[in-house]
Amino acid sequence: MPALVVGQSFGPYRLTGLVSRGGMGEVWRATKIGVGAWQKEVAIKVMLSPPAEHAALAAQFETEARISALLDHPNVVGVFAFGLENDWLWIEEEHVRGQDLARILRRTGGGLPIPLVLYITAELLKGLEYALDRPGVDGRPMGIIHRDIKPSNVLCSDEGHVKIADFGIGKITSECNRTVLGLRGALGYIAPEQIDGHSATPSSDVFGVGLVMWELLTGSSLFAGRTDADMIRNTFACVVPPLATVRPDAPPLVDKLLRALLGRMPTDRFAHAGGALNALLSISSGMLGTSRDLKAYLAQLPPGASEMATNALPPDATLPNPPSFAPPTHGASFAPPTHGASFAPPTHGASFAPPTHGASFAPPLAPPLAPPLAPPLAPPLAPPLAPPLAPPSLAPPLAPPSLAPPLAPPSLAPPSLAP
Repeated sequence: MPALVVGQSFGPYRLTGLVSRGGMGEVWRATKIGVGAWQKEVAIKVMLSPPAEHAALAAQFETEARISALLDHPNVVGVFAFGLENDWLWIEEEHVRGQDLARILRRTGGGLPIPLVLYITAELLKGLEYALDRPGVDGRPMGIIHRDIKPSNVLCSDEGHVKIADFGIGKITSECNRTVLGLRGALGYIAPEQIDGHSATPSSDVFGVGLVMWELLTGSSLFAGRTDADMIRNTFACVVPPLATVRPDAPPLVDKLLRALLGRMPTDRFAHAGGALNALLSISSGMLGTSRDLKAYLAQLPPGASEMATNALPPDATLPNPPSFAPPTHGASFAPPTHGASFAPPTHGASFAPPTHGASFAPPLAPPLAPPLAPPLAPPLAPPLAPPLAPPSLAPPLAPPSLAPPLAPPSLAPPSLAP
């Protein structure tokens, strides 16, 4: 069959630009043509293999369409239609004008400001919490898990909104159990228990969010390796270095939250996205960014950054270095998860004031190139009137979890993060 081209009619759509090409097919920006002058900009994902010849791929494509169509949430890319045209399966999706996190990270060449990292992480957790709790026809939660959380599956719109894409290997846990041979998900972004042969659970999605958060903070993948075997080995070992060694401006509370997301065993991390979200909100007062902050940050990217996902990165693309971020002065503490304990979300009136718009993201001043040539001529005439304020009290980072599983099964209640 001939390749798709710009300007071609495809069912009720006119293709206006190629967004990305991958192993399953292509994603096109398209205009949906209606009656009279009605039209709407959408995205069309096309599987470029005849379903009869690639049954497994077609089944995965259909799964993505079926699961995504059940979801209607600001943090999930919407899916509106599924069909067949010229022996090609296609999915009509929400058009997100922006870029994915993988591309943003390539353009920055390093980590993002702390408030934006917390904001993006919180939005991811909101979308996953909704998918997990989304009720079915019987009124019970369907327990939808994504199983492929990674930077390229997280879209950030030019308006600063964050959306989860691609439920192609998602699973409805309330359906009958089925054994699937082989790993599901991208190497470097799956949980250790999946390497160990266990099925993915809601806590596996939490682990994926932790890996994305690490990459947003540091600019590098935690379990990167030169070969697939290296990535499998690194995932199974699950060594998480102290965040301060790679991101000195990160408050200790952020390091503790990150470790609660990246526990080696499922019992060492949050059981589901809702518990992780409550914990993040409880420690992020005064630090949490907003959609306006993300919009302003994305506006600093080089020209041509407003396409919808994974176009090639210009080799000379640069961005200002991310600024340092002073930890809050309220002295909050952060305790490790306590299995089986309940977690009380922050009170309704709690203050979650975002950083002052336009002030948090300015590059830090450069340090002096050399010390002063001579000391001051004379000491100060008098000591300061009062000693400086003591730094905030922050609990030390969590110790790495034991690799041995606990003797008793964990409680399904979310872990407590209260001191």
